[in-house]
Amino acid sequence: MRNKKLAKSINDAGWSQLRKWIEYFGVKYGRLTIAVNPAYTSQECFNCGKLIKKSLSVRTHVCSCGYSEDRDKMAALNILKKAHRPR
Repeated sequence: MRNKKLAKSINDAGWSQLRKWIEYFGVKYGRLTIAVNPAYTSQECFNCGKLIKKSLSVRTHVCSCGYSEDRDKMAALNILKKAHRPR
């Protein structure tokens, strides 16, 4: 993204197009696709839901409830949990 004025718009358009393709192929192959806001999924404890702020260099989530997990795996579990919540 060399054009600083258009970089955010170009990036947003790219994510939007990716989402459209994923939804299209979900319908085509009979799969359910659910859009989930990924905000704070790597900082929210999967076990107790407590928000623990950490820098990007911290790769392991350790919570006071005793739950410990790789940050990326925990974020994926939190996204999956959000997708399965009743609407």
